[in-house]
Amino acid sequence: MGFTLIELLIVLTILAILAGVVILSVGGTIGTARKTAYTSVKDQVQKATVAYSIQHLGDFPLTGNTTIIDGRTLGIIDVCALLVHNNPNGLFGEMPDGCILHEGNDNCDSPTYECSCDIEAHYIWAVDITGKVYSLCTNTESNKGGCENTGQDGYQGVWP
Repeated sequence: MGFTLIELLIVLTILAILAGVVILSVGGTIGTARKTAYTSVKDQVQKATVAYSIQHLGDFPLTGNTTIIDGRTLGIIDVCALLVHNNPNGLFGEMPDGCILHEGNDNCDSPTYECSCDIEAHYIWAVDITGKVYSLCTNTESNKGGCENTGQDGYQGVWP
């Protein structure tokens, strides 16, 4: 018992459609994974900043520098102060992904602790007076650019 030519064409058409769906699904996975990683780190920085503030009577871990995001001047978060090896109450075992090393104005410019940011990363994490965390995507030659908008908060199409 064999297949007719029509039956074979129908099976091949179905397989081609399924292959196309798989290719489209896999193609979108990288961008989705990067955005998910960004969101995860932003949530972690948010929780660590609030926990620090609770432990320090409302003070936030700040470097003393500021940045402008969405037209607002915000304090740059001292992520070094949130590391366990610098602070017994720290919440990070290591520097979170995405923290860019950026010419004297980044999350590693701690007035108290030493740590290092990533020259190939893209984001500076900042906080407003209410404790809400924002990110600024920064393009440099070393991180090969790629930020969709360097003045707005949120994922900007690149990670870390």
